[in-house]
Parts: sequence; structure tokens; C-alpha cells
Amino acid sequence: MSVQLLDPAPEIESRLQVFLIRELELFTWFDDRINGYRIELHLSTNAGQLRSEESIDAREKPADWCTWSYRFRRIVDSKEPHSVDWLREQFPENSIQSRLLCQAFGKLNSTPAFLRNDLEIKSDLFKKACSYINLF
Repeated sequence: MSVQLLDPAPEIESRLQVFLIRELELFTWFDDRINGYRIELHLSTNAGQLRSEESIDAREKPADWCTWSYRFRRIVDSKEPHSVDWLREQFPENSIQSRLLCQAFGKLNSTPAFLRNDLEIKSDLFKKACSYINLF
């Protein structure tokens, strides 16, 4: 016996309400054009690979990128998935960490911005990065 649903299957944003972040990579490099630092976040999640990028002024540079990025540790590889709202609440409102996460999860249903594969992108980032942090 076959069954047909009256309503179509919900889109990803309503089907996938919680996320598990398995790995987080953070690339930082100095950009002369903006006289500041570019920060690129890569997330491996149960929803797939997500990326975001932000910039900060040179005077906003933290004393230590590792200590600065340690705030992300609480959201990586937790034993249970969490909502985007819970993930956002782990950081001060409008902090760079919060903005990076919101931007990454905001791209869930959009077309990938890059056509190159992830290995090529990361290779380029490794070449210019002054700091690389991987949390898993």
C-alpha cells in the first residue's frame, strides 16, 4: 500500500532545527587593504559545510588568537545538537564570534558562493593565514 502526503516535505530550515558542530576551523590573516584582520570560519555540521567571514580593525586584534577562539570550544562536539538560538546565546550579543556563527548558519539554504572545492579554498587560506585554529 502506498501513502501520499497532502503537504510537501518541509524545507531544511523547518526540518533541521538543531545542529551538531563536529569541527570548527578558524583562519586569520592581515589584510593591508582594510588595515585589519580577516577572519574566516569553517564549520563541519550535521547540515553540511558552512563558512563565514568577518573583518576587524588592526587595533581590535586580540593579544592571543588561541585564547580568543577558545570561546568556540563550548559549541564544538557537544554530546547533543543545539538550536541556532542556543548557539548564539553562548557568545555576547553582536560579538565577532556571534556574527560569524549567524552568518554561517544564515547561508544554509543559499547557493555556495565559491565554485572551487573546499581543499583549494583551504590551501589558499593556509598560505596567507597568520593564525589557524582547529577545534574538533
